[in-house]
Amino acid sequence: MHIRVLVAAYLFQTGYGHFSYFWIKGDFGVYRVCQVLFRLNFLVVVLCIVMDRPYQFYYFVPLVTVWFMIIYATLAVWPQIVQKKANGHCLWHLGLLLKLVCLLTCIYFLSYSQGAFEKIFSFWPLSKCFELNGNVYEWWFRWKLDRYVVFHGMLFAFIYLALQKHQMISEGKGDPLFSSRVSNVLLFISIVSFLTYSIWASSCKNKTECNELHPSVSVVQVMITLVLFLSVIVSTLFFFGLLKIFLR
Repeated sequence: MHIRVLVAAYLFQTGYGHFSYFWIKGDFGVYRVCQVLFRLNFLVVVLCIVMDRPYQFYYFVPLVTVWFMIIYATLAVWPQIVQKKANGHCLWHLGLLLKLVCLLTCIYFLSYSQGAFEKIFSFWPLSKCFELNGNVYEWWFRWKLDRYVVFHGMLFAFIYLALQKHQMISEGKGDPLFSSRVSNVLLFISIVSFLTYSIWASSCKNKTECNELHPSVSVVQVMITLVLFLSVIVSTLFFFGLLKIFLR
């Protein structure tokens, strides 16, 4: 279960990083898409050819690739709302939030509608990429395990960048984001939450029940870890500097 939280953390960073790029740069060109797809898939495609394995066999790369395309489609579809446009009028921020709500609705629907999900990915050429053992059930199972964490990464990036733009927070001072008292409270909550999750993960014997709770529980654990970093371990400058380096 802890390994799954690490996967969720990477997907959270995927949502944060790609949203930040498109929001700030406004670059929805084909070159950017091809650049990211090549970077994500080249070595895995080579591995599939060498090892004679289907693409879905290495499910993590297809998972990250599909979420990148979902992020791209959400922001690129009309109307394209980027930071430069939103700065002109606050209603554009509401428009982007509406897009995110629509995305969350689609995610919720597909996670509980296996038939609709399988129809989407059963069409050629998607079926050739995402089928395993003749069906896409395994792909649907892997996709829905972390279905909410990318959305939360995007939402976090939007809120953080909006607060930064209005100078409510700053990453240039190198100081912790919160005061010492608030940091101590958040540290205590984070430790208790982590221990609670560890106990639950080690005591959860029903795999089906664990899988059903994981999409919600993993988001909480990732957010707790993020708050812990922001409040105690590193300065805002250092943390988001690393995110920019590794996610662009």
